[in-house]
Amino acid sequence: MMAARKGHKTEVRQVDDGFADAIRLFAQDRNGYYGTWHVFEGTQDLLAAIVAEIGETVLARRIAVFGKEENVRVLLAISNRHLVDIEGVGPQLEDANGAAVIELLSTAFAGCAALKFEIVERSPELPETGRSWSHGSLLKAMHEGREPDGQRQVLETLRDKLKAMALSWRDVAPAGGQPLSDGNPEDLGLIDRCLARASDNTSKQKLWKPANATLNMLSVADDRVLVLLETPEGNLGVVCRASHRAAIFELWRAFAKATS
Repeated sequence: MMAARKGHKTEVRQVDDGFADAIRLFAQDRNGYYGTWHVFEGTQDLLAAIVAEIGETVLARRIAVFGKEENVRVLLAISNRHLVDIEGVGPQLEDANGAAVIELLSTAFAGCAALKFEIVERSPELPETGRSWSHGSLLKAMHEGREPDGQRQVLETLRDKLKAMALSWRDVAPAGGQPLSDGNPEDLGLIDRCLARASDNTSKQKLWKPANATLNMLSVADDRVLVLLETPEGNLGVVCRASHRAAIFELWRAFAKATS
């Protein structure tokens, strides 16, 4: 079985990068950060900047967030890395959870590519309510809301490319819904046996696991390899020429990068 785990190493590196970011944060002059327009590549990055601002605010502050293109102004009351109140995003939900707050912010800043933060009030009088949203809960809600359509499209592209280079393949979760296959009976029988045992694979046989997908590669002859792609929606098995091994690894690396 040709596989290499990278999940643990990636996790450690992310922790190290977060510590380095914290050191840089305390070293830099935050005053220059406010009153300046910051441009973002997409809504997710823009929301991440707002959530990061909440996580970096310890002393009580009322901070205005402006969206340039849509002339949006949202007021955030923050204290001890908690969002205590929010104004300018429509009706308030007494029982709103972190996901609802992220959704409100996403709707408010839809169409904006640039943000500006300004401190409106230091040591403001905070509302007397037990409701607040921690930086951690908002960060979790933001990441849990990411899915979906973009990652599914990347996964479908990976499926299509694997099938394009295959001698034989069986796809139990194609876009159309019904299992499809192509190739010679001998290869398809081998694929079926591996698909049936897929749930018994150990973690040592799996490559790094982004987006709830795993890839296994097994040499079945001097000139052929069997590749099994496992996803929650269903699995794909393909038999390819061994000469495609490097190309398959590159496809997987590109998929992992796009979905991590």
